[in-house]
Amino acid sequence: MATTLRDIAQKTHLSLATVAKVLGKESARFKPETRRRVLRVAEELGYRPFRSAIAMRSGRTDTLCLLQSVEAHRSMVMGGVLEGIQDVVREERLHLSLAQLPDEKLAHRGFVPRILTELACDGLLVNYNTQVPQAMIDLIDRFQTPAIWLNIKRPCNCVFPDDLLAGELAAQHLFKQGFEDVAFVDLSNGLDTLPQDCHYSAIDRYNGVMKVARNRGRSVARISGKTTIPQPQRMQFLCNWLREHPRPVGIVAYAAWEARAVATACLATGRHIGREVGLVAIHEAPLHDLGFAIDTVVLPERQMGRMAARMLIDRLRQPKDNQPAAMLAPMLVEAAGAEPSSGTERTTP
Repeated sequence: MATTLRDIAQKTHLSLATVAKVLGKESARFKPETRRRVLRVAEELGYRPFRSAIAMRSGRTDTLCLLQSVEAHRSMVMGGVLEGIQDVVREERLHLSLAQLPDEKLAHRGFVPRILTELACDGLLVNYNTQVPQAMIDLIDRFQTPAIWLNIKRPCNCVFPDDLLAGELAAQHLFKQGFEDVAFVDLSNGLDTLPQDCHYSAIDRYNGVMKVARNRGRSVARISGKTTIPQPQRMQFLCNWLREHPRPVGIVAYAAWEARAVATACLATGRHIGREVGLVAIHEAPLHDLGFAIDTVVLPERQMGRMAARMLIDRLRQPKDNQPAAMLAPMLVEAAGAEPSSGTERTTP
């Protein structure tokens, strides 16, 4: 038989009301020793709250839902982001669920108004990064659905890294190392890829590199195919580029997979990383899985997950108030073990 609040009250010699409040949202009102006694007995007895009954009484499920597309490349969830969300969920004694839905459902005006009921949650963490259906955006806004958007730029209710600054930090580091020729490699997005078909970071990181180079009177070589280069052809493409450009060059890699490909191509063509080719990756964590470390501009992904969850909780407390867009600063971590160097955090207007 399941343990009840009455069982805990009897064993702790406390009132039923006190036990309910300690295990509910009013635990801060009680002395630490009282809270510890109730929590210890609840754990000993294996108490689990009957969440459906709680939801019926309060109108809340105490659940946040991470909403994603059924197409993985449009909803890439990074480990650090998920860890940050889980941090807050644990701290607030909430629950996290996952939902993957097709576009036609998310863009249906009959579904969005009841999406919270359908998903049994209080609010949404929307992890939809590219090619977001406009109808979905309009419906979530129109019905004031409590939602925070992850890793995407919107006027409000969103949190994302400052990818322009990421490009700037990478380029500044290469010029500081003495490289006067700088290139930006992006094998995932081609030169003919339309802005609406790629993540905003592909444009912002390149523009950040360009900004620093122009301030020094230099240009930036773009290492990309006309369209997305298939995986089997990427190594040969980079090897050919390196052979055609024998001068020392500093390369900013759009993401980890480009950095790994450049490093491998350097080994294949006999180019020394550090002396002949400077390499800076932009990634969620320092890169050191090639047998040697690579200078990395690290994106604040765990912070992004934490902030998104906190922003959603604030929206649930004040449903009519939009949350200002939050842009988080990355930092440069040098492979040699130097102290991390970061830009200042920016806020959107």
